[in-house]
Amino acid sequence: MQPAILIPALNAADTVGHVVRGLRDQIGDRVPIFVVDDGSTDATGEVAEKAGARVLRHPANQGKGAAIRTGLVAARDHGCDVAVTVDADGQHPAEYAARLLDPGYGADALVLGTRDLARSGAPRGNLVGNYASNFFVSVFTWRRFRDTQCGLRRYPINKTLSVRTRDQRFGFEAEVIFAAMRAAIPVIEAPVVVVYPPRNKHTTHYRAFKDTVHIVLRITGTILYPIRWLLAVVGLLVIVFALHAAIVYGTRMTPPWVAIPPATVHVDAFDPDLLRVAGDYARHRGKIWEVSLSGSPEEVGSHQVELLRAEMLANETVLWSQLDTLVPSAVARFLIFDIARLRFRNVDHLISDRYRREIAAGASMFAPDPFSERIPSYQRMVYLHSLYDVSLSFEHSPLIGCTSFAVTGDAAEGGHSVLTRAFDFEAGDIFDSHKAIFLVHETGRLAYASVAWPGLIGAVTGMNEAGLALVVHGGRAREARSSGEPLTHTMRDILGEARSTDEAVRALAMREPMVSHIVMLVDAAGNVAVVERAPGEPPSVRRGSNRMALTNHFEGPWADDPANIQVKAETSTLARRARADELLSRLPPQAGVEDMIAMLRDKRGVGDVVLPAGDRRAIDAHIATHGVVMDATARVIWLSEGPHLAGRFVRFDIGRLLRPGYDPRVDHEVIASSADEGDQRTGAASSGGR
Repeated sequence: MQPAILIPALNAADTVGHVVRGLRDQIGDRVPIFVVDDGSTDATGEVAEKAGARVLRHPANQGKGAAIRTGLVAARDHGCDVAVTVDADGQHPAEYAARLLDPGYGADALVLGTRDLARSGAPRGNLVGNYASNFFVSVFTWRRFRDTQCGLRRYPINKTLSVRTRDQRFGFEAEVIFAAMRAAIPVIEAPVVVVYPPRNKHTTHYRAFKDTVHIVLRITGTILYPIRWLLAVVGLLVIVFALHAAIVYGTRMTPPWVAIPPATVHVDAFDPDLLRVAGDYARHRGKIWEVSLSGSPEEVGSHQVELLRAEMLANETVLWSQLDTLVPSAVARFLIFDIARLRFRNVDHLISDRYRREIAAGASMFAPDPFSERIPSYQRMVYLHSLYDVSLSFEHSPLIGCTSFAVTGDAAEGGHSVLTRAFDFEAGDIFDSHKAIFLVHETGRLAYASVAWPGLIGAVTGMNEAGLALVVHGGRAREARSSGEPLTHTMRDILGEARSTDEAVRALAMREPMVSHIVMLVDAAGNVAVVERAPGEPPSVRRGSNRMALTNHFEGPWADDPANIQVKAETSTLARRARADELLSRLPPQAGVEDMIAMLRDKRGVGDVVLPAGDRRAIDAHIATHGVVMDATARVIWLSEGPHLAGRFVRFDIGRLLRPGYDPRVDHEVIASSADEGDQRTGAASSGGR
């Protein structure tokens, strides 16, 4: 075994010469002494050379750990096997350094000098730092160490250089213990005596607080290094979930306070299908829910939930199930919802006070809410009422696929004004099979009918008591915004306030949309208007009469918008529009309801080309959530019963149903069109009743 002495030194000119000479006197000339001058600003290197040491120099201070590595490399290159490190300040007596050269410890062992610091008169900072290092090293290695910071120790040179250590400073002396134990290098403790001079003559480069903290962090880092990738993943997940929690907290919505009038839902004594609460009701006409709601916002919101809670739960269950299927990763779902939360964090402030109160009343009646852990009731219902806007703000929206016709004057039977539409919404068959027509009597406003589903009174298809009918089509132009007004609430206000197409156009011009879309309006006088709306832009209006079709692309100022061009290129809007225009051109004069329904059920392409079943180029691609024929003159709505457009269209006499004092108990009649027989008529054939 060939030993060496290694002395890391920093600004130790006053003591290093004495240390080298003392060691030389104790061990003789057979053991080389290396002094590593770690960037000293005094004559440390010169004094050590004069005393007989081999001096290695760092141009700048790198730390005790770096100095020890430099000395170990030099000793190895000199042919040495082990190296005893001695501090340059004279604390380590030469005789105890010589004792560590004893070959009995074994050439492969890391031999730690173990001090009695309290008896040696060590400064308080050294005591605290050593205690902290001893504690953490002992805890993490499951072995009790009495002194992990003593600089008097013996290193097996090759083995020490082969293990992974990173610390450049005092933390090296603790870190190398972990590395040695991990590499199965024996670690031996040997008692030593150290000498601390009086405090006024003692100099140390050890900073009690800073270096102690550094040592503890280095110990922790060394222990955790083998599982660093696992820790990185865990840390990333912690950050993600912390960010998620912050987003959830920061975007929470506080419902307004509402006072809900007491009312109890009950089954009518003479009609088991008729549910009543106060003056409102819900019952089936055919397979379609017919729901009457009236009064204050609080009454409208709470009565809807009391009458339709089971249906609303079923709808949401389908939505959540579809989401879980489409996005199986819980983390990905968190991300999607967090993005939506951030993007639409102020959407509740965009809703008028009356609708916020209505939603809050409904949310309060929804308890117990099985979905509240996903999103709280009120906030979730706000999002559901803004679903049209949220959906249209994303690419590949399921709402880019509707077809409508306006037929007025002598083109329609009796000169009536008729608005027909197929509402394509691929969100689940339940929205087709459980559709509802809401008959809404809001205090101080026009009564109206809205075709939607349980949970959404907001209008995408509807007609009011004055004979104004409207439909909304998805479109894409300009950038969606998180400001403006949710579309379904805008349409409710139009139905509740406007009596004619002109009044509706003026009202739309006063409101800012969140997303681009197209509205088709027809009134009882035969006036037709298509209003194209885009965020940040004034609406574009084009008028029409007699026969007019609408699909999902803009034809006004935003016809050349890149998003609109993409819609025309990637969706079936042009094909459906061309087919709709073709069918309208063949429509005979005085066309009736069955003719309108036949156009909705058309499954062929332009020129009567036979298309595969479900082809999106067909007007009826078997995906419609509802189909309607709205006679604005007669105040009658024919609504598809399902499935999709294949079943009967049930007649709702809106003029009578909206009349004050209407009693649903005495009205059980179901008038309906014929069901689809699979024919492919290219023009209307038979007339139907109104």
